[in-house]
Amino acid sequence: IYRFINDILAGSERSQTEYARRMFFRHGRYFIMAFVAHRCQEVVTRAAYELSQDDCDELSRQTNELSEIIYAESEDLQPYKGYLAIFRNLTDSQPLADKVLRRLAASTSSRLAIQDTVTVDVVRGPAAADSDDTEASGNEPETDNEEGTRT
Repeated sequence: IYRFINDILAGSERSQTEYARRMFFRHGRYFIMAFVAHRCQEVVTRAAYELSQDDCDELSRQTNELSEIIYAESEDLQPYKGYLAIFRNLTDSQPLADKVLRRLAASTSSRLAIQDTVTVDVVRGPAAADSDDTEASGNEPETDNEEGTRT
C-alpha cells in the first residue's frame, strides 16, 4: 500500500510544472499518506497482502482528492514558508492538519445532508415532499377513506 500511494504521489510530483506544487508533493508525501490511511482504514487494515483493482481505484481517488484539499489549505502558508519547513515540524503541520480535518468534516456533513435529502425523496417519493408542504401550510393532506377512495 505504501509503495502504491508513494508511486501515485511521485508521479504527481513529476507531472507538475509549477515549482511550489512539485515541492508540495515531494515534502508533503507522508502527510498526505497519513490522511489517505485515515480515510481508507478498511483497505489499510485488511489482512490481504494484495490490493484488488477496486482497492487501487479507491486509494488512487482518495490520494488525488486529499492531495488537492491539502494543497488548497496550505496555499496561504506558501508566501511565508516553503513546504519543507511546513511539513518538517508540528508547529506548522499540526495547524494545517486541523484545517484539513475541519474541511473534511464540513464536506462529509454536507455530503450526508445531500444524501439524506435524496434518500427522503426516494423512500417517500417527491409527492410526499409536496404533502409535507401542504401540512405545513395548515391544509389537510389527502387520505384514503374506508372505501379506498381519496378524500
